[in-house]
Amino acid sequence: MSVQLKVALPPEGMTARRLLMNFLAELSLCQDLELSLEPDHAIIEAPSADVIEEYVNYTLQVAGQVLEDSLEEHRLVDMPINTNDRRWVFEKLGIQVPRGSKFCRVISGILKRAQLPWDELARDLPVVEEKASVIQLGDGVRGDLLSLPQPFLYERYQAKYEFLRGRSGDEIKFKATRAWLYVLFAGFAFGYCGNHITGKSGELVIAVVPEPTLSQVLADEGARSLIIRDGLLPTVRRLGLPPRPAIAYMLYVACEVIKALGPQAMDLELLYRIPTALLEMDRVSSAATAQAFTLIERISMDFAPLLRELARLDTELIEWIQRKCRKAIVGREGATSYYSDYVRLSIAIFQALSGALDPADLCYYALRVVAEHEAERLDLAARLRKLRSEGWLVSKLLRSLRGVL
Repeated sequence: MSVQLKVALPPEGMTARRLLMNFLAELSLCQDLELSLEPDHAIIEAPSADVIEEYVNYTLQVAGQVLEDSLEEHRLVDMPINTNDRRWVFEKLGIQVPRGSKFCRVISGILKRAQLPWDELARDLPVVEEKASVIQLGDGVRGDLLSLPQPFLYERYQAKYEFLRGRSGDEIKFKATRAWLYVLFAGFAFGYCGNHITGKSGELVIAVVPEPTLSQVLADEGARSLIIRDGLLPTVRRLGLPPRPAIAYMLYVACEVIKALGPQAMDLELLYRIPTALLEMDRVSSAATAQAFTLIERISMDFAPLLRELARLDTELIEWIQRKCRKAIVGREGATSYYSDYVRLSIAIFQALSGALDPADLCYYALRVVAEHEAERLDLAARLRKLRSEGWLVSKLLRSLRGVL
């Protein structure tokens, strides 16, 4: 006889709901669990309550390690904890947080030590209450509700509500129990793609597994591997780049996935079997004091069509495309020389792969404009070598695209 744990879904559009999807996607990698997604709740099923408790805590601990690795190995920038979160979130959890502490470091430590008992999971995770003035995650009968941290509340700005107020003008409060906060911390950890500092402000980037993608992940082991285990989500997390411009970023990520898995390892049957490989990325503006977070842009990226077409190219061409796209992505160093040329080239590559542009037009632009700019500061001998090399690669790309399309 199996045991089920029902997990209620927070309101549609709430960041908490999106972070929950990340957590459930990673939890689906646990082999002894069965997960299903319903319109207003998810079901976690296992042979016993002990198995669910073990794997939920294991996934929380993995999230803590993933976030630590992102900060240390991939050198993603952290962000400060504001005073309200320090007092009303972390200290209420029993975590002493000195001034100057960093948000990701603190929640990484919390998650690595996570050990939530079954009774707490079964009591709190099935409960989401929506009222006019409060959204509550978990059973607050015992009075142990905590505020949600500021980085999880940027969705309330989307409709240009008055700060902390809804359409009615009444103040909206967001409360959660410890179990819910841990789950949201983990969802954030799995999607954290860095805090990109520009001047006195930052741009927080969070990758999210949307609900249609989670449904595919739960139904198809191949999709689970491509999107969660080995492919897209780990790649965007590891790269830690802002997704702007979106097309160049998508191409860059798709090339990285194919290189990491190996072109010969790409399962074309899988790529044609799954309708989409969709991730969403939120660009969130944060003040230097981390007191307010505002959604700048939400980007939906379907990588499946790109992966299908890129998988037909050899490694040399994939690396050429990736190099060009990297120069179109605005990173820590700002825009590269001839930035607009690389943006236009990335768009042309995307269109040619999609069948919306004659590959000959792409190749003409790559040689006539981009290659000329790259070679113009070289001496004559180096310039000729550069143009010859680019010409050979571009002609090879033309033949490959003509064969694909």
